[in-house]
Amino acid sequence: MSDTTPVLKVENLTKHFPVRRGVVIQRTIGKVQAVDDVSFEIKRGET
Repeated sequence: MSDTTPVLKVENLTKHFPVRRGVVIQRTIGKVQAVDDVSFEIKRGET
């Protein structure tokens, strides 16, 4: 593996968490967008 080859490559990462209301009967009332369409690479030696 050369130094320019990424050890981790992520493309178009999206993560949303549901927002729920209720204890017994839960219903989803919205969402929280943690990340939306994020891409990155990590190469050997990078932190």
